[in-house]
Amino acid sequence: MQLNLFKTSLWLMIVTISSKVLGLFRDVFVARALGSGYQADACILALNIPLILRRLFTDGVFNQAVVPILNHNSSNFNKDFESNVSLLIGTFGLFFLIASTLFILLSNIFVIFMGIGWFKEYLNDPYSTGGLSYVLASHLIKYTLPYLFFISLAGLSCSILNFLGKYYFPAILPMILNIVILLFLYNYSYLGIEKELAVVIGVFFGGLCQFFMSIVYLYKLNLLKYLKIDFKHPLFRKTCKNLYYASLSNSVIIINVLISTIILSFLKTGSISWFYYSQRLIDFPQSFIGMAFSLLFVPIFSKKFSALELKDFNKLILQSFKVIQIFGIPAIIGLVYLAKPIIILLFYSNEFNKVDVDNTVNATYVLLASLIFILFCKNLMIIFAAINKIKSTIKIGYLTIFMNIILSLSFSSFFGFLGVCFGLALSSLIQFSLLFNKLKRLKKSMLILNFIYFL
Repeated sequence: MQLNLFKTSLWLMIVTISSKVLGLFRDVFVARALGSGYQADACILALNIPLILRRLFTDGVFNQAVVPILNHNSSNFNKDFESNVSLLIGTFGLFFLIASTLFILLSNIFVIFMGIGWFKEYLNDPYSTGGLSYVLASHLIKYTLPYLFFISLAGLSCSILNFLGKYYFPAILPMILNIVILLFLYNYSYLGIEKELAVVIGVFFGGLCQFFMSIVYLYKLNLLKYLKIDFKHPLFRKTCKNLYYASLSNSVIIINVLISTIILSFLKTGSISWFYYSQRLIDFPQSFIGMAFSLLFVPIFSKKFSALELKDFNKLILQSFKVIQIFGIPAIIGLVYLAKPIIILLFYSNEFNKVDVDNTVNATYVLLASLIFILFCKNLMIIFAAINKIKSTIKIGYLTIFMNIILSLSFSSFFGFLGVCFGLALSSLIQFSLLFNKLKRLKKSMLILNFIYFL
């Protein structure tokens, strides 16, 4: 069983890492085209808002919210299951359409909230660097927010496919977004548009392609012959409840990044870009390891626990942490030695100069300290979701966010943008410690995780 898990994890990581390579190429093109000026900061902010909302509601969260419910309410490919799929897609489709429309109408408020430092400069001088960043970001975000609707339904569809054991299509789907963005950015001159506009238009059409492909896949499996909308149905309400708790619990890292971005908007120009590119480098191993585990272990953990196979369930917990160490620790060691050469090779150009490289490298070194704890936290959240204890982790999430605010503000006063990175790294350690102690207190964990203390 351990060998099968290892093989499946490895294949999922290979597929996911291919997607992340494309994402890295996308960021290389963006960095070389825009550098770290106000256009780059505005474009990154416009990209970050829908991506943060996506991670808040879709990345692995639908898996944790939907898969346990489907385990209890229906079996593979029977009539009840088809009806449940139609209900979830139809009702959530309308819900996210309304939500995305509201977000677009309120887009300027999002920009003010995340770029409040820019907004203050805009009020004092609209033609200052911060003022220009605010105006450009307010324009670009209107192209990126519809992506939330597309990717939300795509994420829901992929969670249903994961439940059926079809892991590879959900792992491949993120490639589509990166391919479309690269196509638009490469051909921006032929399209007669600015570089930053090409990026956000690519996000829109990339999301549209992901949405269309996932819906077509469900239709070909005869799971989506019709749409059913019922906001009062118990299945929809229970899924919303699970989604709410899963989003709150899994959003700690995302909200911390959002808070960091807000604080960085008050610091010197380029801080958001340096932080973003260092985050992207850390996100590379974090995503392909974390996403592979989310795709694989949520259905397995849920099925073992619902079948009351507690002995196998606890063995799976042990195996999952071991595999994270097998892949995670070498990734950290590799990035310690290769971060600077990688950043120079990928990003260094006339627009992204030596100062930008040095600042990005320093931020990467600081954030690397949190990588293993982020991976452990992701796995712990999967375990809590499988045993229906996700609600019990919300207080831990709130405390972690509060500590990040205090630490980031304190350190930024002394170390500038690197202080924000220090705060983010320490908050990940705090979250892991609290979640681990919470799991130890649960009888079902059988206290088999003591090996983690080697850290």
